[in-house]
Order: sequence, then C-alpha cells, then structure tokens
Amino acid sequence: MRIRRIALLSLLLFSVIATFPVHALPANSMWIEPSTIDLTGTTPIGYKFNVTVWLNVTDPTNSWQFYVVYNKQYLNASRLDYTGSGKSMWAGTWATDSVLPSFDHHNTTHDFVLHGEVLKASAENTGSGSLSWVEFEVIQKPPEGETVTLHLALDVSGVFESTAMDKSFVPLTLSFGEAQVIIPEFPLAVLLITFFVVASTIAIVFRKKIVRTSHLWNH
Repeated sequence: MRIRRIALLSLLLFSVIATFPVHALPANSMWIEPSTIDLTGTTPIGYKFNVTVWLNVTDPTNSWQFYVVYNKQYLNASRLDYTGSGKSMWAGTWATDSVLPSFDHHNTTHDFVLHGEVLKASAENTGSGSLSWVEFEVIQKPPEGETVTLHLALDVSGVFESTAMDKSFVPLTLSFGEAQVIIPEFPLAVLLITFFVVASTIAIVFRKKIVRTSHLWNH
C-alpha cells in the first residue's frame, strides 16, 4: 500500500512539473521556455525546434505583445501560433482579438518575430500562462570543431520592449533574460530523471522495510 501511495505521489508531482514552467514566476514578467537548448552533436541542417513565450502578471492586463530577436545566419523562424485554440492559454475563457504574427529584419545580422493579443470589450486578466510558440529551423552550422552560442532575445533595449498593457495601454516593462541556444545546461529532462531516481529509491527502501517487518512478524 505504501509503495502504491509513493507511485501515485510520483505521478502527481510529474504532472505538476510538466504543467508549469521550470522558472519562478516574478510579478509582471515575460520569458521564454526552455531557457537553454542544446544543439551540439549531430544536429542536421533543417532541424526544427520550438520555444514558448510565457507571461505572468499581477496587475489587471488587457493585452500583450512580444518581440523576439534571433541570429539569422544560423536560424530561421518558420512558424508561430498561439498556444491555445485561436488564442493564448493565458487568455483563458476571455474572448480575444487575435493578431497575425510579423516576421521581418531587425538589422543586418538578426531577424525578429512579433506577436500580440487583445482581450475584447476592454476585459482584463491576471495570472500566468503561455502565449505563443515559435518554431525555428537550423539553416547553417558552425565550422567543424567550433561551438556557437546564440541568444533568443525577448527584448531589445532602446528599440522594442515586450510588454503587457492595462486598459489605459500603459506599458509594463517585462524582462527575463534570454533563451540560450547551443550551450548545454541542466534541461527539464535531467530534472525529471533525477526526480524518478529519488522516487524509485524511496520506494525500494519502503519495500525492504515492509519485507523485513513481515519476516520479523512471522518469526
């Protein structure tokens, strides 16, 4: 019975980890998940991966927009869409006015993607949720033996700030660093593997304890 309870607890904790982003949720913040993407090794040209932009606001908010900049020598933003059905997951049950994404040149070395959303009837929402996913394609690799660290910048200081806006359309400055591409860290998969190893160890300890108690009882 104890082992079953541990297994059930493991499944519940796994569900929590899979549902929410790894990072803490500071008030009025916007960020990219995952924060690190490791493309070292045998990643071929044409390989595609997704990132998701998240929002957390404590102030009542009517709309949002983000501006993601990336190195166009190595990457191309091929697709972008809301994380929900025709709208962001953050919007919940609110009706929204959708906005078509923009793909364009930022400067001679970088391109950008721009996306946003407005709640209808001047409605306002708070809380956290995912906004949109962006698909990137690898179009070039560094020379053999070299490693390049790229950054998906969510904000460009002095040029454009990803924002959430209240009913008066006063921008709230949101920042959460940058999403790194290429440099390996400890991705979510490592955290999940560590969790299951610990959970399995606990289950084995309890099982041994139950067997030992049963043996003593029989004698």
